[in-house]
Amino acid sequence: MSIFTIINKATLTRKAKAILDRNIEMMRRNPHYKFRVAGYTSAAGTTQYNQTLSVNRARAVKDYLIHHGGIAPDRLTTIGFGDKRPAQFEATPSHLRSQAAHANMRVLFEITVR
Repeated sequence: MSIFTIINKATLTRKAKAILDRNIEMMRRNPHYKFRVAGYTSAAGTTQYNQTLSVNRARAVKDYLIHHGGIAPDRLTTIGFGDKRPAQFEATPSHLRSQAAHANMRVLFEITVR
């Protein structure tokens, strides 16, 4: 499931916000955890465009966590992987409606340990 409302956008869907709200509860219960928010894109588009889009997606999630969830900014880092490191391999990158393309239109969380 894509968490963004429109292909080539970094606008969260209603369903994504519900998922993030559940993550916010977990984050509040574990105030010592820090997280990396990683943005991804489908393989369609130029490398530079995809890099910018993946960063914007990660930032959209981070902003939601901060402004709607009250999560401290210093607990969150962001990274955009663009099309360099997809979440799922896309056999046909030009097919934006494929399951693999939608699997890459996402942001993933990782708990970071220091």
